[in-house]
Amino acid sequence: MPDAIELRKRYIQESGRRKAIACSLVDDQWLGQLQTADSIFLVASGVFYYLEEVQLRAFLVKLASTLPGSEILFDACSPRGASGEQEGYQSRRHG
Repeated sequence: MPDAIELRKRYIQESGRRKAIACSLVDDQWLGQLQTADSIFLVASGVFYYLEEVQLRAFLVKLASTLPGSEILFDACSPRGASGEQEGYQSRRHG
């Protein structure tokens, strides 16, 4: 995570409206680093695939209760789509 954030900061500069935080999504610590009285727009790209359902639910509940009125944009894949991607990866790897 810290490596990815440092790389991201090279190409996407932080501003008063944009902040990159090197912290696990399931760690509530990052919520305390936000300095806003308003709602936020959160982008979570390519991250939810790595969470268990219980972790994702807990995150979304915590986000909604901590920052009501906020919005989140994320990518998703059905279990069938994820299974097909894994099969494609295996065939490319061994093909």
